[in-house]
Amino acid sequence: MKTALLALALFVALPAQAYDWTYLSLSGKTCTCIEAEPIRHRLFVGTSEGFHYLDQDSGIWTDRDWDGWIGRTVWSIQWHPALDNRVITGRENAFFKGYIEVSDDLGASEEFVYESNGGSVRDLASDGIRFFACTWPDVAPGEFLRSEDDGDSWTLLGGHGHYAMSAIAFNLAGELLLAGDNGVTLSWDHGANWESMGGGLPVGQLVRCLEYA
Repeated sequence: MKTALLALALFVALPAQAYDWTYLSLSGKTCTCIEAEPIRHRLFVGTSEGFHYLDQDSGIWTDRDWDGWIGRTVWSIQWHPALDNRVITGRENAFFKGYIEVSDDLGASEEFVYESNGGSVRDLASDGIRFFACTWPDVAPGEFLRSEDDGDSWTLLGGHGHYAMSAIAFNLAGELLLAGDNGVTLSWDHGANWESMGGGLPVGQLVRCLEYA
């Protein structure tokens, strides 16, 4: 995942297939991830010290950074479809280990719930019932995780064929897609069993991002 200085913008398609861009905020911050929450019209932006979120109805940004701290980088964010103020963040500590925190007040306070043997938590996703997370390797291999209690606890899952994992998505049938150093793999039973979705990808191709449309 690329990290870039953030000049955050949204685009609006124009009839002539051109694009117009509207500046939002956070110039000078280091952006690590962006997650839109369409249900409550919020936009979450990860940074190297935490995250910010925008209430799109009011236009108000809220800062959840721990200014000056190391080991607080947010690589992934997942909102909860049923709990208005629950936010799950995937992070990386000062020793390059991934960890997960849960907040029930949109980041005003956080609870540490999981530390990975691998590296940074590169993606978080939900099928509306379960939550999933994947980590990048550190000294140890990356991990693929599932939570069935709203993110409060996490179970390590295997059999997906990846050493390094970067992205999670769901297809229209609700099947789970996982990207990493072994291309793309698919699970039809919430991570218990897997099959390759390599198609025309070269064998062993590293896939860094994944979006199903």
